[in-house]
Amino acid sequence: MKSYGGSAIHTSDDIDAMFQRNAGIYNITVGNVTHFGSTWDLSRAKREQLELLAHGLHTHFWLQEQFQIYGIRGTSFKVVEIVNWPKSTVFSRNKWQHSSAKANRAFTIRSSTGTVPERTPGFSYKSFERKLEKFLEFHHVSFLKMELKNVMKLYKRKLTTPKLQKWKDLVTAERFQEQTAAAMQIQRVYRGFTTRQAILRGRRIFAIPTIQRYYRGHLGRKKIAYVRRIKVTNYAANRIQKIWKIHVAQNIVNVLRRHKYLKRKATDIQRVYRGHTGRENAYKIKLVRAALRIQASWRAHHGRLGYQLKQRARKMQRLWKNEGAIEMQRIARGWLGRRFCARLEHERLVHAVVRVQTAWRCKNGQYAYQLLQKAKKEREAHDLEVKLAADAYALELERAAIKIQCAWRRKRGNSPTT
Repeated sequence: MKSYGGSAIHTSDDIDAMFQRNAGIYNITVGNVTHFGSTWDLSRAKREQLELLAHGLHTHFWLQEQFQIYGIRGTSFKVVEIVNWPKSTVFSRNKWQHSSAKANRAFTIRSSTGTVPERTPGFSYKSFERKLEKFLEFHHVSFLKMELKNVMKLYKRKLTTPKLQKWKDLVTAERFQEQTAAAMQIQRVYRGFTTRQAILRGRRIFAIPTIQRYYRGHLGRKKIAYVRRIKVTNYAANRIQKIWKIHVAQNIVNVLRRHKYLKRKATDIQRVYRGHTGRENAYKIKLVRAALRIQASWRAHHGRLGYQLKQRARKMQRLWKNEGAIEMQRIARGWLGRRFCARLEHERLVHAVVRVQTAWRCKNGQYAYQLLQKAKKEREAHDLEVKLAADAYALELERAAIKIQCAWRRKRGNSPTT
């Protein structure tokens, strides 16, 4: 998840934009790999994760490998939990701002009740980020516990081998360990002996190079002393030769510099002359090209004019030849058009008659349907009245019977018992 820096909110626009988002925890599954993450905006998290997978830029290596196998069809995105924003938000203030009444009004930006107690700590991106990290850790651990439970189930299913096979394997392993320990002991003793013999031989061989080194050092020091004596005796001659060689070299350099200067002057004269002749030749080439362009334009114009005149003459000749045929075609097409218009007019009249008949029949059908509906409603109302009257009559009879029974029972109760 992208981290938002800062310790407090600075403007009301930032607060409004922030509280319009839904922050929370999500997971994205590709094949058999699941990745958990937290975000401040769940509406954009799915598109961002799919874009990273599609471009091969996702930080989760195994998730990217599974996406190359399964693609977008094998990818699923799920919102695990939405984390609520804090109920109140204020600016963070400094110590010198605690006594200012204007600062107290200015720092209160958002509150669920409209009022914020004095010195309420301000909303912090870092604190909310820590909250998201706690939720993410909780869901990640829960997912790992579930996966571990499934793995343990598979492991327990595999522990069904017989105990006898386990005992045989244990005895074989112990026997192999005893044989290995014996072989290691034999190897240790033999390797110790061979190592001691090699060290003894190395000490004997090391004495020979030491003697050679001392002798060669003595010869080298003797040779260096001889060379130093030769250099001291020949120092004066070497110094004179060095000064003479420097003088000769300087004279040669001065001669070469003078020759180079003179050669450069001749090269400048040649360059100026060749530039002048080149410009004259370029101007002559421009004049020739301009003349050729004018000739080509005139010849093209003359050719186009001749072609247009020939085309116009051919068109007039073709028009004179086809004028009679065109006139006959015009008369025939006019007659055919008038006959077609008469046919269309007849069809239009027939269609109008059909529409009038359809409208009249629809009107009669609607009127008959309305009459049937009205009769049906009247019949239903009459049946309802009859039913209500019958129910009222039955209720009256029941009440009269109850009254008669009550009177009869009351009379029997007042009479002396036999």
